[in-house]
Formats: sequence, structure tokens, C-alpha cells
Amino acid sequence: MFGARIEGPYSFHTCKGACANDEDPVKSDNEIQCSGFNHRQGLLQYSQHCQLYQADQLQHSESFFEADDRYSFYWEYCVQCKYSII
Repeated sequence: MFGARIEGPYSFHTCKGACANDEDPVKSDNEIQCSGFNHRQGLLQYSQHCQLYQADQLQHSESFFEADDRYSFYWEYCVQCKYSII
């Protein structure tokens, strides 16, 4: 029900860029229409985790993302803001 459209061991920079550009982090020619993403920072490259979500997956699920404090959730419109601290 709450499965991510795409997920994998991607860095925050890769995850953010994929969502901001609406593209698959592995195959940049695949469009995904990202609306938000979850990211969990890890100590090693392959222990971090990125989850990309489309609009229909986020419609009624804000509390699901906020409940898991291992991840930081970002809406797509926030990652493109020039005042972002990220």
C-alpha cells in the first residue's frame, strides 16, 4: 500500500536530484513524476536508503512518513527552493 515507486541505496544528493528532475536515479531517461522522497542516512554508501514516491502514493499518507524517525521526508516542491538549507 505504501510502497515506494523506486527505492535503493542512493545518496541524499542522488535521491534529491532524481526527485527534483522527475527521473529514475539509475536510468535518467525514465520519467517517474516524483512528488516526494524519504531518505535515511547510513554510515556506509550502501547502508543509506532512498524512497521516491509519486503523487497518488502520497495523497493520504503524511502521517506514515512522519512516524518513522529513521527517515527524513521531503516534498518535491521543497527541494527546489533557493532558500533550502539542504
